[in-house]
Amino acid sequence: MSESNIPEQNGKPASAMPPKQESLLANLLINIVIPALILAKLSGDDWLGTKWAIVVALAFPLLYGLRDFLQNGKANFFSGLGIVSIMLTGGISLMEL
Repeated sequence: MSESNIPEQNGKPASAMPPKQESLLANLLINIVIPALILAKLSGDDWLGTKWAIVVALAFPLLYGLRDFLQNGKANFFSGLGIVSIMLTGGISLMEL
């Protein structure tokens, strides 16, 4: 018997276990769907206005991507896609095209 302080799961040290997979649905909701709904529903003058709706919508993929980067050490593709999507949609809204 070894006197190791490393916890084990299924006979393997916990440090050798692969990182837990995140939910694809949650990833898509936070990075794309929720920001798109914010831009579509809350960007009117009676709610947030165009500029603040873009700021709030960008906060979701930025914060989620930062959290994911700090946990895994690599960039989240869907966060990058969400940021680009919001910048394009918001840019078109700001230019009033």
